[in-house]
Amino acid sequence: MTLLAIRLLLLLLLLAFALVAAGIMSNQPRLSDPPGAQERLRIYLTRNVALTTPEPTLPELQPRGYALDPGELYPLAREAVRELGWELESEDPDQQRLHAVITTRWLRFRDDFVVRIVPGDDAASSQVLVRSASRVGRGDLGANVSHVRRFNAALQAQVDQRASIQ
Repeated sequence: MTLLAIRLLLLLLLLAFALVAAGIMSNQPRLSDPPGAQERLRIYLTRNVALTTPEPTLPELQPRGYALDPGELYPLAREAVRELGWELESEDPDQQRLHAVITTRWLRFRDDFVVRIVPGDDAASSQVLVRSASRVGRGDLGANVSHVRRFNAALQAQVDQRASIQ
């Protein structure tokens, strides 16, 4: 290999590293939060799905509970999706299920975001289950976890606004 070829290869590797780092940082990762920066980076580089589960790998993927029944919470979830500017692809009010599509800023990738609202422990409560998945690639650079965080914040704002009106 010539010196020029080695320099060009190093430049390309540096550019690729910079693009990955910029992609991760644009998703505002919480690298210092549990389980720590190394594990979060591994997740962001190898997974393209973020799913709420009872025992999640990341704390922000814990299902959220609300003191509203599913019928009351569903329109608030729908409004949260609308306020985020996501495209509402389909909805099923009877099943309290929404499917939105999120188009990423840089490369215009399309990610699927599904919200299901299920009854909570009592009749007057609900639990929100979400799944955000990239349609392309093996690692999402933290985009899907970011989608979940943004949705949770938008939904909480809707719930707080509703509570302040009543």
